[in-house]
Amino acid sequence: MKQKRNSYNKEQNLRRIFRLLMSVFLCFSLLIPSACTNKSSSSGKAKSSSSKAVKSVSSAVSSKVVSKHASSLPASSSRPSSSKASSAAVSSAKPKFKVNNDGTKILDVKNIQQSPELPSGCEITSACIVLNYAGCSATKTDLLKYLKSCNKFYQADGKEYGPNPWKCFVGNPGSAKYGCYAPVIADTINLYLKATGKISQNHLAADLTGAPVSALYSNIDNGTPVIVWVTNGMCEPSFGDSWYLEDTKAPYKWITGEHCMVLIGYDGNKAILSDPLDKRGTVIYDKPLFEQRYKELFSQAVAIS
Repeated sequence: MKQKRNSYNKEQNLRRIFRLLMSVFLCFSLLIPSACTNKSSSSGKAKSSSSKAVKSVSSAVSSKVVSKHASSLPASSSRPSSSKASSAAVSSAKPKFKVNNDGTKILDVKNIQQSPELPSGCEITSACIVLNYAGCSATKTDLLKYLKSCNKFYQADGKEYGPNPWKCFVGNPGSAKYGCYAPVIADTINLYLKATGKISQNHLAADLTGAPVSALYSNIDNGTPVIVWVTNGMCEPSFGDSWYLEDTKAPYKWITGEHCMVLIGYDGNKAILSDPLDKRGTVIYDKPLFEQRYKELFSQAVAIS
């Protein structure tokens, strides 16, 4: 009888120990998912916050390209906005402002002239201007190594075919003809940055094509100069040479006077730019005129975030 009682007591003790171990196990099993859930929730919150920030800026750069010259663009040439592009509307760098002669506050951007080496190199020179402002001592020669260019024109079926300026530099910056558009310059800058690693990989050029003018001014407020496509001297654009695009077979007309500058400041009535072709370096135009030319050149812009 005593042996049975001892056996019973041992069995009860084992059961108590088993129940205790199970309780401990269940507690751990509940705590671990909870910790993972909290981590996931925190990550999700950050992601949601980031998405909201990107969405708010994307709405500023997702406007449709508007231009009286839009008929010259093949449909495939339109550039939808991306999250990477929208991120360029905000810069974490501390703005470097200076006061202009007339008292206007502008970004402290050093002008670089495209002449005499690059008669058609306003795009690549403007890229040098923004890169130097970002802390990278780039030269025109440095950047040319990463510029995709094409000067192949040919006749077929009674038509002249040539390169697409949205995809490569048409002609040669060292000649006096043609140029390229925003996606080409954004790609050139990024290829250069990735190859040289001269500034943080977090700083990349973004194609802001389609951004409203207000987004460009916001960049200036945040200390980011913006490469913009306008016309030389803000003259009225007109159509020049024409050809069929080799890739899309669509008819295309080059805009005479196409020119790149860097927006570096503004005030109530004026837009202030660094012009790689004007020996004065810094030029000032009436805001309405600048904004009109910007839209006529398909609202193209590039900035380094």
